[in-house]
Order: sequence, then C-alpha cells, then structure tokens
Amino acid sequence: MIADNRFKIDYHTLSDGKHNISFNVDSKMFGSMNNGVIHSGECVVNIDLTKSLSLLRLDVQINGIVIVDCDRCLEELPLAIRFDSVLFVKITNAVQDSEFVIDDKTEDTMLLNPLVEELDVTEYIYDSIMLSLPIKRVHAEDEDGESGCSSDMLSRFTVANDGDWDDEDEDDDEDDDDL
Repeated sequence: MIADNRFKIDYHTLSDGKHNISFNVDSKMFGSMNNGVIHSGECVVNIDLTKSLSLLRLDVQINGIVIVDCDRCLEELPLAIRFDSVLFVKITNAVQDSEFVIDDKTEDTMLLNPLVEELDVTEYIYDSIMLSLPIKRVHAEDEDGESGCSSDMLSRFTVANDGDWDDEDEDDDEDDDDL
C-alpha cells in the first residue's frame, strides 16, 4: 500500500469536541492498493470526529460508486456502495509503533501512540469499501428478466449437466481403480 497524505487527520491540531472531515476517494487510491478487485471509483467519506484527551471517536460514512469485474461475464460493473461504522482510537503509550493497531479486545478500537500526530485512515477507508462490496458481483437483470451481462461473453459459456460426461472419463475412472 502506498501512503496517501490526503487521508491523514492531523488530530493534534484539533480542539476537544466535534469536527467534520470529508475526503474524496478516487481511482488514484484504488490503483495504489495493488489489489485488482476495484479498478476505479468515486466515493465520498464523511467522518464526524469527536476528540477528547485520550480518545477519538470516528463516525464514518462512505457513499459512492466503484468499478469491479462482473463475476459472471467479466465485464466492468459499476456498484453503488454504502458503509457506516464507528471507529474508536485510543491514544495510549501501550503502542510503540508509529502506526495505529487493532485492539485485541475489540475490533472497532484502534490504539495509537501519542507521539504520532497524524491518524492515517487510508487503509481503514479502503478496507471499509472492500467490506461493503457484495459477495456476488453480477450485472442486474432488466425489467424483462434478462441479464445485464455481456451476451457475447455469455454465449461463450456452456453448462455441463450430469448426463453430459463422455465415456472416456468413465474409462479413466476405471483405470484409477487398478492403482
């Protein structure tokens, strides 16, 4: 992952209380992650940050469109995404690194060394977008019930039924019994 300074929050300069922070996520971020699942996209990240002496509360909302491959036809597929979560960041000397880490006791809490002046939320934003993707990513059907997938690509696929096995495969199985 390449660090993107656009997604760093300089929380040391913020006064205690509530703050609103917004980020625009674009194809540059998705390209820097070297994942290949999301090709491009445009998302807006809104964070309502509440700061106190040793705790940051981030109410995160992500909305936008990302471009992925369709699982059925492999053509590009735009997907609307929405993600809402709350992330707590405890500022503590228990962390020696310069990065923040997940608290072993709870998944929605991160630990941050107080010497670190900026909170980099790049990976958190990317992971949140990835988690918002549906497991099955296919083009929707139109009002006639027809798939929105590429008909050219779908015509290249064949469906094998149980009765479509040829005799050669059965002969091969019999040879395996002799081993």
